[in-house]
Amino acid sequence: MEEIIKSLQSGDIKALEEVIVLYQQRIYCYILKMTKNPEDAKDLTQEVFITVYEKIHQYRVSVSFMAWIYKIAKNKTFNYLKKTKVRKYLEISKSKNSYIEPYFDELLGFDPSIESSLDKLSLDEKNILLLKCVEEVTYAELAQIYHLSEATIRKRYERARKKFAKYYDGIMEVENYA
Repeated sequence: MEEIIKSLQSGDIKALEEVIVLYQQRIYCYILKMTKNPEDAKDLTQEVFITVYEKIHQYRVSVSFMAWIYKIAKNKTFNYLKKTKVRKYLEISKSKNSYIEPYFDELLGFDPSIESSLDKLSLDEKNILLLKCVEEVTYAELAQIYHLSEATIRKRYERARKKFAKYYDGIMEVENYA
């Protein structure tokens, strides 16, 4: 990976293509989960990799490259959601949505109860849960993305996890009585 980064820093477009091949699907699925709009997710994913290319000189080796890319994706997505005032996510129908990639289905599966519970979380809570549970980002990488200590990230993750579990358990209780 170091060679790819050095090539990218020297302006090599082929190196950018390699980075895109390595990370595009994961970044797209992450952004799609946040925006729930495939076209917006595609556009934002492209913007992420354009920013990676433009800002590669700012990348520090002391930071995980993956965490650096996810930070760009998080910032692009949050800015988009703020700018378009899309704070409430689109309703997910009871039937499976055709836009969800098979890759994402394998990672998380499709469960309206999970979707509904995630939608009740704040943007930061949802983001931390998705990055930790679905994308398997480490606490250290999350700390780099958020510029917080690992201890703070662990606390936020635990709070988000408990909040999610409370919402999810509430839905399951209602469904069991129905």
